[in-house]
Amino acid sequence: MDGKMSSNDFLLQRVADVTGLKVESSRILEGSSYGAHLIAGLAMDQWGIREIEFMAERSFEKKNDLSEKFMRWSKLVQETKKTRI
Repeated sequence: MDGKMSSNDFLLQRVADVTGLKVESSRILEGSSYGAHLIAGLAMDQWGIREIEFMAERSFEKKNDLSEKFMRWSKLVQETKKTRI
């Protein structure tokens, strides 16, 4: 994951918990400009594709089973829909 949100450890852990997938965060927050830099370097033969490595700084794996919390939240949403204001 890249971009400004990738500096938010809470968000990255939640994504890992919800998806059950390993989430890796790049050291580079602005991946788009870095990607353009890499492609330009490849086009000008400054480096080869094998020289480019993913620079994961942190990784997050599922720690919490959120299914029970989700079920409670879902029930609350349904109850709220029934409530008249």
